[in-house]
Parts: sequence; structure tokens; C-alpha cells
Amino acid sequence: MSVRSSIEESAVGIAKGHDHGEISELHVLRALLTKFGTDGVGVTNKDVDEKLAQLKSAPSAVIAISAEAATVLARVGNEEPAGIIGDLVTKHFGKVATATLSPAKATAESISEEKPDAEVSAETLKALCYHNIRTEEGIVLFGDFVPMSIANDNYMDI
Repeated sequence: MSVRSSIEESAVGIAKGHDHGEISELHVLRALLTKFGTDGVGVTNKDVDEKLAQLKSAPSAVIAISAEAATVLARVGNEEPAGIIGDLVTKHFGKVATATLSPAKATAESISEEKPDAEVSAETLKALCYHNIRTEEGIVLFGDFVPMSIANDNYMDI
């Protein structure tokens, strides 16, 4: 399983655990911290869980994904996890993170995925079909955000 798929699956589980109907950046951050640890990050899993508990999101049988979370997930596997974690911690907690991944947790897989960006894996397609990825602002199609004005004209509902 690719790092991106693993993080996405974990974020879905975290959203379900909090009875949230939509994956946010905080769900992705929590999934990243679970996989790569909190050393030097400046926040703990408990800190993120407390913020998640404050989120208002209607429970749903189908878990949606926010455009912001989809953008972060698109970065996973293409950028260093420490940079992604740092950006999310700074944005949501106002702290500058200096994350350092332990060698045991940071693998070659965490830095880049095996497939080039142009290829779409079966896991990605399954994830896109499994998740309701339509938002009020637009849809996320293969990791790219498409504004609703364009999506309504060019894409049909699945």
C-alpha cells in the first residue's frame, strides 16, 4: 500500500472515529502524525484530537473530503512528510514545526511513491470512487481541484 493510500485510509478512520462526515486537513495531519510521529512537531496527537473534537461536521455514511484536505493528500508521496506536517501545524496551531522523522519511520516510500505522477493507481481510483469528493466549491478529480462552474459543465455525477 502506498504512503498516500495509507494516510488517506487512516484519515477516513479518524473522521469516522470522530463521527465526522468530511475529512479535513486536521484529519490528514492526525494521520500523518500517527504514521511519522510527533518528534519536533510542537503538537501531540492529543492536541490534534482536541481540535478535531471541536469540529462541527454532520455524521454521514459516505465520508466526503474537503478541497483543502484533498490538496494536502495530493502532496503526500510527492513531498517530504516533515514539510507537509510543518505546514499544517503552522496553519492550524500557529507554531513553526521543525519535524524530524526517525529513521525507523521515514522510509524511502515516505519520500516518493513508486509510480510517476502521470499514472493513476487502482488504489487511487478506488479511493476516489469510494469517497464522495464533491464540495460546495468544486470537486477533486484525480488530486486536482476543479471549480464547480467548470465541473458542472464538463463532468457528470458518478
